[in-house]
Amino acid sequence: MTAKRSAIILVVISTFITASGQYFYKLGADRLPAHIMDPSLLVQNALGLLTNWPLIVGLAAYAVAAALLIM
Repeated sequence: MTAKRSAIILVVISTFITASGQYFYKLGADRLPAHIMDPSLLVQNALGLLTNWPLIVGLAAYAVAAALLIM
């Protein structure tokens, strides 16, 4: 019975992490510039993506939630 209980707890925790990941992913997407696909601004856009912390936090939350579901 404890295996089922721990599985349910992991799914619930994973759901909350995924929901927070969606929130941060949306915040990060709102910060993206309109000219993100402009090839002449490739370096600037790449640096903008790497410093977009809400986007990074959202993707990391998705990764953690996926790892919890795989366990």
